[in-house]
Amino acid sequence: MRIQIGDFRRGMRIDRRGLTALLRRALRGRKGEVSVAAVSRQKIRAINRQFLGRDRETDVIAFDLADSEEKASGAVIGEIVVSLDRARSEAKRRGHSARVELALYVVHGALHLLGMDDANAADAAAMRRAAREILRKGGFALSNSAGHLLED
Repeated sequence: MRIQIGDFRRGMRIDRRGLTALLRRALRGRKGEVSVAAVSRQKIRAINRQFLGRDRETDVIAFDLADSEEKASGAVIGEIVVSLDRARSEAKRRGHSARVELALYVVHGALHLLGMDDANAADAAAMRRAAREILRKGGFALSNSAGHLLED
């Protein structure tokens, strides 16, 4: 798996090695290529509007870029776009580090690339359980308020 972590110059130090390892764990040893890009609140809202038709800010968007042949082989090809501004504000509001919140967004995006969805309650609960397990195994100590994407 080739993983590219974008330039995070927006005032947040990123453990690229740790984030890469977490992403590999989330992607369960699949082959392919995934990139992670960090953007501002305004940029993720523009991306959400342009590509998904939703004119609102969000925390993470995952783009599955694999063609049918790549999917058939089990490869994962995609891009995960995260909002650093949102990670900072949510982390502050919830009393944990922006590092934890950002890791949560990356894992959530990776699960979407694997085909998981959170459109209904049962699927969302399964996605939260999977994210909790990946984060726990990745060494992220999760508090009860470890992010809205994990709340039941």
